[in-house]
Amino acid sequence: GGLVHVPDSVFKSACVGSAEEAVAVADRVGFPVMIKASEGGGGKGVRKARDRGAIADMYRQVADEVKGSPIFLMRLCEGARHIEIQLVCDAHGNVAVLCGRDCSMQRRFQKIIEEGPPRAVPPETMAEMERAGMRLAQLVGYQNAGTVEFLFVEERNEFYFLELNPRLQVEHPVSEGITGCNIPSLQVLMASGADLTLLGDKVTKYIVSEASQGPGYNPFAKVHGHTIAARVTAENTADGWKPTVGAISSIAFQGLPDVWGYFSVSPTTSAVHQFADSQFGHVFAWGATRPEAIENMLLALEGLSIKGEVRNNVLILRQLVDSPDFKANRVDTTWLDSIIAGGTQPSAGPSEQTIAICGALMKAWRQIEATSRRISHEFIGRAAQPPMSLVQSLVELRTDFVCNKVQYRCEVYRHAPSVFSVAANGSLVQAKVYPMPEEGTFLVAYGDMKRAVTVRDEPGGALRLGINQHVAIIEKEKDPSLLTTAYTGKLTRFLVEDGGHVDKGAAFAEIEVMKMLCMITAPEAGCVSVERAAGSFVEAGEVIATMTLDDPSLVERPTPFSRELGDYAPLIDDGLASTGRSLSYQLGLLGARLESIFDGYLDNEEEVLGQLHEVLHDPELLQRELAEVVRRASADLPQHLTDQLAVLGSGGGPPSPLPGLG
Repeated sequence: GGLVHVPDSVFKSACVGSAEEAVAVADRVGFPVMIKASEGGGGKGVRKARDRGAIADMYRQVADEVKGSPIFLMRLCEGARHIEIQLVCDAHGNVAVLCGRDCSMQRRFQKIIEEGPPRAVPPETMAEMERAGMRLAQLVGYQNAGTVEFLFVEERNEFYFLELNPRLQVEHPVSEGITGCNIPSLQVLMASGADLTLLGDKVTKYIVSEASQGPGYNPFAKVHGHTIAARVTAENTADGWKPTVGAISSIAFQGLPDVWGYFSVSPTTSAVHQFADSQFGHVFAWGATRPEAIENMLLALEGLSIKGEVRNNVLILRQLVDSPDFKANRVDTTWLDSIIAGGTQPSAGPSEQTIAICGALMKAWRQIEATSRRISHEFIGRAAQPPMSLVQSLVELRTDFVCNKVQYRCEVYRHAPSVFSVAANGSLVQAKVYPMPEEGTFLVAYGDMKRAVTVRDEPGGALRLGINQHVAIIEKEKDPSLLTTAYTGKLTRFLVEDGGHVDKGAAFAEIEVMKMLCMITAPEAGCVSVERAAGSFVEAGEVIATMTLDDPSLVERPTPFSRELGDYAPLIDDGLASTGRSLSYQLGLLGARLESIFDGYLDNEEEVLGQLHEVLHDPELLQRELAEVVRRASADLPQHLTDQLAVLGSGGGPPSPLPGLG
């Protein structure tokens, strides 16, 4: 019936059937190349090979991730934008094009930010894309909602066919936001045989034909406003966007008239497991203009809070949407991967001083909790006296940790239940730590700074700190001879024999996590001894092999933290009269410090007792105390008695005899 029939032999000739054939094809078309399973998607079943040595392993990974799918190979088009055309096609040959989407912000070939309409494409080029999508749909007699994807090279104003997705994509609300069409409803209508030309102007204005696009045709004139979508994923953006698994204790999201979101987990208690997709949420924002949509998206992400064990990308999404490149619409498909490869983030996280102070306090808090439990269980519960050194470690601690390749060595002293001092490099900062009702959440205050800090356990004994929504991982200095996995999943195979040699940065093992195969690389060069068998299920942080290093002296060590902590005013009044406080107030402060000393907390006993002695021997203290008592009781005493007590309290002479006495 006028449709094109592609013989099986022709289709097979366009596919690659083995790793050897993939190498031969790559040699012919040139590097870099993309290896892709036609039934893959969402970053699965796709790899980029820059040299022939990587092709065999990558081909096998693609085949394993999308089993049974045809695989094809093509030359990589770098620096391009990913532009999608949203189609709705009926059984009568009519094709409606609901504008398009720009999905260029990606990492590992998986979309992170989508938006529409794709304003980076000139209107006349967009019209050509619409016609190309229409022709393809009509050529094969397509009947459904679907997406035709193109790579658009902006500098040459050229586009190339990528693929047709014969399904509804998760970002379809972007097109709904700018067209007002309900695409799932249209999909049902198409399946029932409905005619697009009979569905009213809201739909018919998007029907495309060769005749409908005359001179001056502008596809963007039919749409209203701009919509941006952001994918919420379970990934550790501070460590190369590695997938993570774990429980989600709560999700708080505030929808607005122009902001909405979908989440595939319960808002109260749920989890992302190793067999799940990394995406578990999608946030959308509409605006009359692109800048307005960006502001609404930033507002939406600011109000999104996800708590629990699993890592997420919400903070980095805010930074990406707020970045100068995105605001200026200068993002292509390589932009985000280049940032990740460079080990940088769009904006800075906590300073080294903030990490030193908050990290030392939180690590000390955890150590104090552990020591308290040990004393209670091993000694108090057995009517035994704990060692003095163990008791002393409740108030005087040393904390050593590494964060972002910086080695921190701090001393922490506890002066009261919530009062601490942190010392490092000859500097001292006094801070207060207040536990919040939610477990693992604290308010840390020092100087005029207040930090909201969350603490979560990480594999290998590390701690994940959320400091004002920025993430910092504090951990022990790593031993490069212990090879661990950063993922939880199935250890599919080792790429070297037991005892075999591996170069620094080379992959030595492969693990399946979230339906994807990920490589585990060696931190240094050496010979590998296998500890866990292939096929085992392993937890993140678990040692799967050990290494005999080629040259231990070449191991990269963290840089010592050498700065001062900062010049912050002490939070605790020391009780000195020079503070300008009343003697009664000073007496209260010194009394509280003395009680903390009796409770075993650290303080300068001689200083406290000396100041207390001065205050108690000051005659003005009794006068001030009496004056305060008189002030409080004056409403219940006769005026003449109040006056005489006031004279006595002011240090005057003895009062005259009271009436009726003498």
